Amino acid sequence: MNTPTPRPQNLGATELGAILDESHAEFVRYAYSRLKNWDDAEDCVQVAVVKALDAGHTLRDGRAARGWFYTILRREVIDQQRERKRDARLTESYALESVIQISQYQPGEPNPCQCAHSHLPNLPENLKRVVELVDLQGETVAEAAEQLETTANNVRVRAHRARARLREHLERCCNVDTLQQAMECECIE
Repeated sequence: MNTPTPRPQNLGATELGAILDESHAEFVRYAYSRLKNWDDAEDCVQVAVVKALDAGHTLRDGRAARGWFYTILRREVIDQQRERKRDARLTESYALESVIQISQYQPGEPNPCQCAHSHLPNLPENLKRVVELVDLQGETVAEAAEQLETTANNVRVRAHRARARLREHLERCCNVDTLQQAMECECIE
């Protein structure tokens, strides 16, 4: 007579916690290899551990715990990378908005942050000209390409490079990492 094999029991939070704890340093190294920042890696592992403990009741086999956790951690790392990219785009957008606000500044209005605008002359001429045409004068990419006697794609690339340099300058000058910090900047360069 065949006896049915007993079904594995779900892991408890204590058992799962012990498995995750013994490989904690390895998990942090993995996250660091992707994020290149120890604090972010540590935070990422912590968030993944909380998610794993919340979903631990679904794990039936303790031997699969590390692989299962790596899947959770990998997804959390990807989420953090996406968030970083989003924040970088928002800060870049703020840098341009700052340049535009300065160009439209009227006496008597609150004085916007001057950092991005003050860096505009430091850009190479081909990048500065694209920002002036597309972002400050409001011309289309096609119109700017025609004036600069180049392709629309080249204008987009130059605009992207110029905006990235303005964003980097804004991050250094104002010491901002997020759009919210950039919007609250009151420094005068």
